[in-house]
Amino acid sequence: MNNKIQPREHVIKICETFDNHGLKLSIIMNDYFLKNKVSKSKRPEITFLVQEIMRKKNYLDFLINKTFKGDYFKSHSFLKNTLRLGSYEIIYRSHIPDFAVVNEAVAIIKKKLGKSPAGLVNAILRKIKNIDNGINKSLSQKSSINDLSIILSHPKWILKKWKNNFGWEKMISLCEWNNKIPDLTLRINTNKIDVDTFKNYLNKKNFLFKDSEILPEFLIIKNGSLLRNSSMFKEGFFSFQDISSGLISNLVDIKIKDSFIDACAAPGGKCSFLAEKTNSKLSIQAFDIDSNRIKLLHQTIDRLNIKSITISKKDASCDSFPVSNKILIDVPCTGTGVMSKRADLRWRRKPNHLNEMIEIQKKILNNMSKFIGIGGEIIYSTCSLEKEENWDIIDDFLSRTDKFKFISSKNLVPSNFIDHRGALSTFPSIHKIDGVFGVKLKRIL
Repeated sequence: MNNKIQPREHVIKICETFDNHGLKLSIIMNDYFLKNKVSKSKRPEITFLVQEIMRKKNYLDFLINKTFKGDYFKSHSFLKNTLRLGSYEIIYRSHIPDFAVVNEAVAIIKKKLGKSPAGLVNAILRKIKNIDNGINKSLSQKSSINDLSIILSHPKWILKKWKNNFGWEKMISLCEWNNKIPDLTLRINTNKIDVDTFKNYLNKKNFLFKDSEILPEFLIIKNGSLLRNSSMFKEGFFSFQDISSGLISNLVDIKIKDSFIDACAAPGGKCSFLAEKTNSKLSIQAFDIDSNRIKLLHQTIDRLNIKSITISKKDASCDSFPVSNKILIDVPCTGTGVMSKRADLRWRRKPNHLNEMIEIQKKILNNMSKFIGIGGEIIYSTCSLEKEENWDIIDDFLSRTDKFKFISSKNLVPSNFIDHRGALSTFPSIHKIDGVFGVKLKRIL
């Protein structure tokens, strides 16, 4: 049975599950691939199409709804996602003949829902290109939030917030960045292989890549998802990690004799990078609150064969920890700096999530500050662009204690990633990497 399911049908079913349950898309896809025994060779294409539908969803829905008879938004989720996929392929994938897209969409919907919905799909998809061609996609500062939400395919509340916080041009550039297909970056494990040897391996396998101008261990790679099944990945010669995350690790300014805690460590990118940079001579205690995330952390450490990291389950907001002189707190956040890679996040996030995250962040920073020795440092970081989760948290914390002071990060990362107050701060569409924020707090009393 599974062999009869075509890749397009897998795409539709994954998107349908997301619509019906709203779970994290990566979890949905991993579960789906395992349960349906989808071959690893088909997964990259399916993942690509799912992510693209998520990026373009608002605009696709707008086009489809213009010619849909009845209430499109209350229609069957399988029908909606068949139309989304068909519309996406007709508009954005010129190398596939329109008739082939229409025929397969009709066959899929006929098998699932019957002849009448199949006729509807046929009629809509045959008109969709003309509808798209008739849309004025130009935007100006006079454009309504509704038009912005359609053309840029982002929720209205996010657009309003970003426009107020960043201004018109940065808001537009950020949305356009989020809607691009992102390049993947990988971190070479220089404990196992030198950079030139790894580049030779990529050249022999015909992978296109370019050097990072920011961190020497990182490469920017095309079609990197195909490398996930390689023996080099399985044997720990490299890891997938955004350059921005590597910059957070650089803030730690680690010394071999440090007692170091990564309090919210999963999936393990930052602490494993620190272990590699110190040739596994640094003893690292890694913690996380969630059992599933702990499993991811173990998978990362085991794959890289790192012996210097111990893993335990703890809640950074309330549990007790060993007193240390370096603590990294990469707190849970809204993730607005990583929406290009997590296309579903814009639809899962709601306005109330910001306040929920702020409360968690405050609790974590307050609690972890109890376990840093005098002269020690806390590194607080997020992958959020929102000031409420970044400087506002730091200012609130420092206003309530005289035991800590802010330390500039100017000498630890390139100056173009440092904001006017001395914190690490990246903006995706400007710096061409994920958006992160990071500060150092030193205990002085």
